[in-house]
Amino acid sequence: MMILVILAWLSVAAWVYRDAQRCRADGDNFPAIRLWSPAAWSLQALLVPGFGGLSYVQARRATFTDGQPLPSRWYFLGAPTAWLALVIGGFFMGMVWSTPSSTALVAASTMPGPTVSPLVWGTQQRLTATLADTRFAVTGHARQPLIRYGTGETRAAGGFVIVHLAVRHLGRQPEVLMPGRFSLIDGAGCHYSASFAGETALLFQTGHSLMLEPLQPGLDRAGDLVFDVPATARRLTLAIMGPEALTGTAMLPVF
Repeated sequence: MMILVILAWLSVAAWVYRDAQRCRADGDNFPAIRLWSPAAWSLQALLVPGFGGLSYVQARRATFTDGQPLPSRWYFLGAPTAWLALVIGGFFMGMVWSTPSSTALVAASTMPGPTVSPLVWGTQQRLTATLADTRFAVTGHARQPLIRYGTGETRAAGGFVIVHLAVRHLGRQPEVLMPGRFSLIDGAGCHYSASFAGETALLFQTGHSLMLEPLQPGLDRAGDLVFDVPATARRLTLAIMGPEALTGTAMLPVF
């Protein structure tokens, strides 16, 4: 698709050059074309795609009587110049708006990184990961080829790995967990994202999802994450990314 766009862009510039040569030979009917050389008209169409060609068409259609003076040669560069200035200005304004402020950078840099440590959770000591205001612990796992729900079933391409996860929210505001924060990494270093089909099937089976229900401050929650991984995958580790890019990623072994 991009190749077709480039070819069309170059074709317009080539047509402008050839047509400007013909129009200059017939200067009585196309007086505005004589304001610039064919190379200048073609360069304008090349540097300002779309509006450069439209500006040439505007000059080509312009007709002037003997009593009406020709406009300045810069007259027909107004639209392309304004468009180009708008694009460049929008680009720099977007860069300014998308650049984090110094206050935001300081806040992100002072945010504590992930910590992984043993902690008594309920009645057992478990390896926990703490990122920002949320604490996670893997309480178990299950491996199965399909998930049945009601009268239907969803079969994995490889095999479903269901990770049982306990979550404790330490913040003051409710938080919603996003599936993109979790992935499985096997011993070969391959990454597997959460399975949408598996999560949906498990939702139909159990009636609740860890991702859909907000975490309330000070309360514990338990839920499952579903991944579709090859049957040969071993030494799986759950990778949990923080809510911010600078928060980091914590690793919890699954099996």
